[in-house]
Formats: sequence, structure tokens, C-alpha cells
Amino acid sequence: YAIERGLTIDTCKTWDLCYDQGRKRLIFPVRDLRGVLVGMTGRDITGKARTKYHNYAGLNKIKYIYGAHLLEPGEPITIVEGPLDACIGRQNLYPLSGVIATLGGGFSEDHVKTIASFQPSAVYTFTDGDVAGREMADRIMYSLKDTMTVRKNINTPVGMDPATISKEQTIELFNDAKIVYKYINWRKH
Repeated sequence: YAIERGLTIDTCKTWDLCYDQGRKRLIFPVRDLRGVLVGMTGRDITGKARTKYHNYAGLNKIKYIYGAHLLEPGEPITIVEGPLDACIGRQNLYPLSGVIATLGGGFSEDHVKTIASFQPSAVYTFTDGDVAGREMADRIMYSLKDTMTVRKNINTPVGMDPATISKEQTIELFNDAKIVYKYINWRKH
């Protein structure tokens, strides 16, 4: 499944991906900044499960960002929604940018503090090319407005997500990202 989705063996090893045979899920271990395992999320590979992702007991999505343990101080950071997007995003963008995932639609103060602690040269959003993804990008940029000077939005084509875009197109979109200069007109739902 991982190879069919475009992941390389090296990417699977970098992220320590594994498989839950009982639930038929590709497992994404979530680690803290020191690399210590703090939880896991698994993506259904059958297409038959009620939910695409299952968060295993102990995972605190509000506290941790998927992939933060792979970030380097000062490098640009690209924020995506899900773990598959993060794995493929890093595969396509490294070393241009580190890539992390929020593990869903939330973006907490802990996420802001984690990102700020790396003092990135820029922060990019690379969310799904749908209404929910664009709203999430706005929320992230708004949350980072007081901490990050350089904030850019990667314009994902409508109907696509970072995990379905080729490496060449990902790099082109990254290079064409637009700077977010002012307050984003975002309202809480």
C-alpha cells in the first residue's frame, strides 16, 4: 500500500512506518521532539473502514505535530494536514523544507510553540485543495501571525492534496508560494 501511494522504502524507514495486520492500517508513529514515541495513527488500506484514520490510545493530537522530530532549526517548515501528506511532502521537498502534519483540522497553541521553537526561516501551508483545506490554511496562518514573519501559502490545485502531487509539481508549487502579508479574514466556526 505504501509503495502504491508513492512512498519510497527510504521514506518508510525515515518515518518508521509499520502495519497493523488486525485493523489493516498503515501505522504512522508520532514522536515528540526528542524522537520518543508518544502515540500512533493508522490509515485504513482497504477503503472499507468507517473512518480513514484511527488514532490509537494515548495520542494527543493537540499537543504533538507529526514529524516535528525530523525538523532542523532555521529551516523552512511546510505544514500539511495528514501523515501521508507529510511523508510524501518531505520526500518531495527535502532539503528545501521540513514537513510536518497537524493530524487533522486542529491547530493548537502547542503547535505554534513547537514550530516557533525551531525559528524557521519561513512557514508554508500546503493543505488539501478543497474548502476545508483552504480554511485550515487560513487558521494556521492566523495562529502564526504574531510569531512568524515569513508566512507563505502553497496553492494546492482544486481537488488534490499534497500526497497526490508529483515531486516536480510540488517543487514548482513550493517555489510559487505566495506570501501572506496581512490579517487573514478568518472567523471561528
